[in-house]
Amino acid sequence: MKNFNFNISLSVLNHLGRNLYRNFITVIGEAISNSWDADASTVWIEIDRENRFMSIVDDGVGMNENDFQDKFLKIGYSKRKNNIIKSRKGRPFIGRKGIGKLALLSCAKKIHIATKTTSTEPVGGVIDNSELDKAIIDDLNSQDYQLQPISAQIVDKLFELESGTAICFENITDDIINTIDYIKKAIALYFKFSLLDGDFKIYVNKEQIAVNQLNDLAQHTQFIWTINCFTEPFLEKEVTGINPKEVINVTSFLPIKGYIATVEKPANIKIRGTNEKVTLDLFVNGRLREKDLLRHIPTARIVESYTFGQIYADGLDTGTGKDIFTSSREGIISNDPEFQKVILEVENIFKNIIDQWDDLRRKYGETGDPDNKSISPRARKAEELFNQTINEM
Repeated sequence: MKNFNFNISLSVLNHLGRNLYRNFITVIGEAISNSWDADASTVWIEIDRENRFMSIVDDGVGMNENDFQDKFLKIGYSKRKNNIIKSRKGRPFIGRKGIGKLALLSCAKKIHIATKTTSTEPVGGVIDNSELDKAIIDDLNSQDYQLQPISAQIVDKLFELESGTAICFENITDDIINTIDYIKKAIALYFKFSLLDGDFKIYVNKEQIAVNQLNDLAQHTQFIWTINCFTEPFLEKEVTGINPKEVINVTSFLPIKGYIATVEKPANIKIRGTNEKVTLDLFVNGRLREKDLLRHIPTARIVESYTFGQIYADGLDTGTGKDIFTSSREGIISNDPEFQKVILEVENIFKNIIDQWDDLRRKYGETGDPDNKSISPRARKAEELFNQTINEM
């Protein structure tokens, strides 16, 4: 009897990932996450907007010829095979499904990849998206498509490193190029791996990404509610110049931590030069996993437009258990029971913050929440007029 086997068409790449990643920061995040999983201590990102070129180089363990073919190029290969959930350095693996690498194909016409270990020469190749598109139209099988030979240009980026991986993006698509300042701020906001490993550093155009990228946000932060006595460099005055009028600690019986903060004016959480704003986000193992938690618990209260923060729930990644992250890796499956527990807890915390925020704003002579019924509308209006008169005087 004839034996049969699966035959995978290259068109599956589009369904799995090439067309799922439309956010440039997500693409960079996938590369940074790969570097983290590879035990890199440094990631160097160089972006040339004028020539639509970007390179991402790390000093991680790299790959030999077999690893590059059987792991990196194998769509669906998981680092967590055989119940291995941490790297040699003890870092919790970010990669899970083995399809995040497809994000790298979504933002440029050509992707050059070179990698080497301490004991092997560089290996790699070039993925030309125009050729890949043709192979998909021709309905080729994955084993019938071959990468172009590795280029000397990218190999040169590895020569000074004992080991590592270099990825170059040639002819980046126009619709996902952001300003360099925004990219730096987004990396500082959304990839907090340094909280887990202080030796992990990221550079963009030779500038180390640090919490000082968020100085302007820190200086306009008015009130902070920390969860389970959480602290991090952003919340330290000597690092960012943050000087909130009030800091209140909130205790949660869930294994979460983080902070919820409010700014002086809604404009303070808008990111200049973009249509985006800083929101209340969920992180798992140092990486942004769900942006804008308040959209899951809309309150229609004015305080929402002043609020940002970060919630850390590493327990949502259960190692080798079920995967609750969406295929695009840009969010969490919303009906997951464990995620819903976190959402419910954040909702309870935020309900208390709503009333406290109004009291604090009025305490410092500023407009609060008119929907708060703790005082009558007439008393509130009189209070606002009094504060306005004092400020003018």
